[in-house]
Amino acid sequence: EVNGAGDALRICWRTFGGTIKRLEVPRAVAASSRELVGTLATHGASITSVSAADVVRYLDEATTANESRIPRRDVSARLGWIFDEDGAPRGFLAGRDYIGRKGDAGVSLMADDGVESLAESYGRRGTWEGYIEEVVKPASTSAAFWLSTYNQIASILVRPLDLGSPWFIDRSGRTSQGKSTIGKAAAAVWQDPRSVPS
Repeated sequence: EVNGAGDALRICWRTFGGTIKRLEVPRAVAASSRELVGTLATHGASITSVSAADVVRYLDEATTANESRIPRRDVSARLGWIFDEDGAPRGFLAGRDYIGRKGDAGVSLMADDGVESLAESYGRRGTWEGYIEEVVKPASTSAAFWLSTYNQIASILVRPLDLGSPWFIDRSGRTSQGKSTIGKAAAAVWQDPRSVPS
């Protein structure tokens, strides 16, 4: 785990409906009967406090016996910048899309349900032309739109350029004056603006 939270395992099982369910869990959870039963049962696995000890034993023996054959990947529990051990920016995790250096094997998201759900709305989708046509042109005469859009873009540069504390813009005013619309349009830099609550 590139953020220092430790190793994790991807556990797969067949549901009652016959589909394969996959879930990444920290190794500490996979080593604890109590934590494993709570985590997997919440996600629909057929596991009980009685069978959890057997599952923990199986996972331990299977990972030990197959350690050299199990593929390894870097994962992150959060979105945004991914840094090397020396603190240098390595890449950026925008939803499930990793944007990194040429030749970098990449980083995948492995987070709690809230971050996983949020990640669905972020990422690289659409086209530059579509963004210009659907977002920029309709809002291009609004100074508030440009300020908010530049703020969205600049926000990811705070940490790698060591610019100090993050900043924010307070868009306040009477209701129905376009504050939420401008916020959604500016958010289109990173995500589908339809997924941003009003």
